[in-house]
Amino acid sequence: MSVYIYPTALLAGLGLGVGIVLLIASRKFAVKENPLVEDLVEILPGTNCGACGFAGCRGLAEGFAGNLDLEAACPVGGDATADLIAETLGVERKVAEKKLARLRCGGTIDCAARTGSYEGIADCAAVHITSSSPKVCPFGCLGLGTCARACPFDAIEIVDGLMRIDEEKCVGCGACAKVCPRQCIEMMGANQRIWVACQSQDTGAIVRKYCTVGCLGCGKCERNCPTGAIKVENFYSHIRPELCNRCGECARQCPTHAIVLRPPEEEQSAAAAVGGADAVGGADAA
Repeated sequence: MSVYIYPTALLAGLGLGVGIVLLIASRKFAVKENPLVEDLVEILPGTNCGACGFAGCRGLAEGFAGNLDLEAACPVGGDATADLIAETLGVERKVAEKKLARLRCGGTIDCAARTGSYEGIADCAAVHITSSSPKVCPFGCLGLGTCARACPFDAIEIVDGLMRIDEEKCVGCGACAKVCPRQCIEMMGANQRIWVACQSQDTGAIVRKYCTVGCLGCGKCERNCPTGAIKVENFYSHIRPELCNRCGECARQCPTHAIVLRPPEEEQSAAAAVGGADAVGGADAA
């Protein structure tokens, strides 16, 4: 009988000892959940899009609970969500300027030279890697809709060979900019009314051969800017928003209309009514 009793007692004692050790360890090394995190998760939209820079909404909630600056608010939730988060955290909200995706290319089908038509996988990255785009410009929008498919908010469509952004739907998540193989999409402040719809680094003589609305790097915008906000580098113009007073003189001086001049807010509805969709990336400016 003892043949069975002793081993059983030994195993029972060993199991009890291991259980006690595990209980002590769980108490000693337990990670306490912050109830504030759960409250913040309930406020956030739950899309887990990653636009905030975190892997998901819980990551952002944990960041806020750990004193993350509220300026890193959820772009999907918008002002209402940011106000609720600030209220929950008991802090004053700092209003950050909304970011919008804007296209640095105006080369529509009519404006940009092409060598033929493309028949293949409708993926910008694949075409860029294989250099199989019929569009002659090596810097312009490929127009195959990879950005549109990446947008979680249905804010992008392809029109006339270029991506068109619906700024009412755009939340500034940057998903489109991340997948663009030619980096044609730039996240800009919503109040930035002027930008260069071209990023070609070829000389003006070469640009003229393949695009009628490309930046020639002529420097007229730089010479006529009253605030010194424009500088020509790598054969195309760069606008520094912090120096720009939005006078629009650069756009008026540009010989190819490569600089987009977005009308003031009170003029936007009228401009849209006559088809002035400058936010497409300068395509209509041609």
